[in-house]
Amino acid sequence: MKLGITGLPGSGKNTVFEALTHNTAGAAHKGEDRIAVVRVPDERVDILNDMYKPEKKTNAQVEYFLPGRTGSVKDAGIWTQVRDCNALIQVVRNFGQFGIEAPTPAADYNDMTQEIILADLVVVEKRLERLDLDKKRGKKIDPEELWLLTQCLKNLEGEIPLRQVPELSGAKALKGFAFISAKPVLVLFNNEEDNESTPDFGQTPLQADCMVIKGKLEQELAQMTEEENRDFLAEFNITASAMDRVIKKSYEALGLISFFTVGDDEVRA
Repeated sequence: MKLGITGLPGSGKNTVFEALTHNTAGAAHKGEDRIAVVRVPDERVDILNDMYKPEKKTNAQVEYFLPGRTGSVKDAGIWTQVRDCNALIQVVRNFGQFGIEAPTPAADYNDMTQEIILADLVVVEKRLERLDLDKKRGKKIDPEELWLLTQCLKNLEGEIPLRQVPELSGAKALKGFAFISAKPVLVLFNNEEDNESTPDFGQTPLQADCMVIKGKLEQELAQMTEEENRDFLAEFNITASAMDRVIKKSYEALGLISFFTVGDDEVRA
């Protein structure tokens, strides 16, 4: 499972990446793609390990990808980098900071959604132009692909992400296009330490799974020892780390579960 982390400049996506992966060398990798593989915590694996006492224990893994390319969300190259990810994590700023404007989470989320739609729209239009040219030249074209792309065009022009249309997001004939708006999305509202609330989107429903994360707080948590970690969680009334909660939500968004194989040689999730 590969998850691409995106967000507007200043949203705290680097901080969130470090909180999720316990990778804190951000300054040394500024401008570079950052990839981290995280072991999925699972007490069932531990129980099976105790039962079978194998030579090796292997947990399931999640890969987080943070594009190194920075700049405006309108930069199509930023979205191209996450096309091979299974799902997106969109980090949305919901914290204040001295010297910057108050957070506008609804507007920020909508801006990102529109740019993702635009990136897919460009791909669809180019492909339809090519199919039309092939047809004029007498070449045989796939009628299913043409129909599906036409439906994609209608929905994208109507500002509807393809993930909201199951017959398009799940179409095998479209898999090769790796449409970004067809991917499941988990929205992380990056809140201040004393704010537990999800932002109010008014009359516009949030068409994605979402959760609140306190990025800076969780980043500090990721740098602590196990004992400090327990005390910290208790002090701030945090029942599970951001990594645990995001992994669980990611499984749900992708419709995944873990399977297990057991034996004397290995217990594997």
